[in-house]
Amino acid sequence: MIDKLNIANLTTMGEVELDLSPKMNVIIGSNGLGKTHLLKAGYGLACAKSKLVVGSDEPNKTVARDISNNLVRIFKPANDRLGRMARFGARDETYINALYADGESLEVRFSSRDTYATVHRERPSSAAMGKPVFIPTKEVLSFLDGTTSEDADDSTLDLIFDATYRDLLDSLSQPAPDEISDRLNNDPRFGHVFPEIAEAVGGKFSMVNRKMRFIPGIYDDRRVKEQKDLGILRETVFKKATFEELSGHMTAEGFRKIGVLQHLLANQSLDPGVSGPLFWDEPECNMNPRLMRMLVDVLLVLTRSNQQVIIATHDYFMLKWIDLLTDRTQGDHVRFHSLHRAEENCGVRVSATEDYRKIEPNPIADTFDELSKAQLKKRIGEVTK
Repeated sequence: MIDKLNIANLTTMGEVELDLSPKMNVIIGSNGLGKTHLLKAGYGLACAKSKLVVGSDEPNKTVARDISNNLVRIFKPANDRLGRMARFGARDETYINALYADGESLEVRFSSRDTYATVHRERPSSAAMGKPVFIPTKEVLSFLDGTTSEDADDSTLDLIFDATYRDLLDSLSQPAPDEISDRLNNDPRFGHVFPEIAEAVGGKFSMVNRKMRFIPGIYDDRRVKEQKDLGILRETVFKKATFEELSGHMTAEGFRKIGVLQHLLANQSLDPGVSGPLFWDEPECNMNPRLMRMLVDVLLVLTRSNQQVIIATHDYFMLKWIDLLTDRTQGDHVRFHSLHRAEENCGVRVSATEDYRKIEPNPIADTFDELSKAQLKKRIGEVTK
């Protein structure tokens, strides 16, 4: 996981320092301040860390070139030039520095004129970091059939999608084990998450003959056998409904967003305690607010299994449910990061707190308060007419 992420002169940002929680991190801020770019920067260096040779010395030019090329694939700057990711008018170099939980530090530096970055690695660790996961704003399950087709052209797909989409589609294309009952019944947290997601969307998403399908049904307990000393033994199984299976395209878009998380957990592309950080850009996008409580509960359960989660959101329901459902008696830890501009024409800054009431500025809550006041004013006006 990532302990700290320090950035200077990247796109809109001045000097930004994020002290990240090992569990849940929530990034907020108005449009155009760089929330997605923060997530992508963290993801880019997490990808680099997961690919570096364990215990190797200073990265060579080939490694620096690979990291630079991957950042370009992630950000897709103009003309595919790394230097176009530098903040306009900045005199100093752009840098992205990540300090990992194992003590290793990885730094990428470049100027507006550079095609490739210089990479500096300190305290190389003997421990590898798992592959990170990035879930972008748009749902991707409906793209899966086309992008995994033998007729799909990689160069065309690269023009359409940045690397966060391509990487996620690659992960989703991996089938889940035919039977995951062992994990359901032996891992209490996994056994809690999967039935909860299935109940919310009315079934499960699964790869069938290389096609994403939605299978209606629920997870339920069934009696297995009775033993004298252990009593009645039960196990959780998926009970398929009598409804017809659907293609991924025919399900609600909000359900497909949940389906991404469901399938990543099923095929273990997202494996708490093993995977690198989970980055999720606007999880609320296309989801009915009624799903927010379930989604937040699932994310918190994942963090309790040593999964670092870093999300960016504009949604009051998401933000408030995180505040309400956080349970410190279960070891929950949440850090809120608010992006803002201190002055006109200056770079973006960040303020952080672990207390929802101390988030400053909080444009999400401020706008919700404004709406509540407008509603109250209208009602008072109607009463006094």
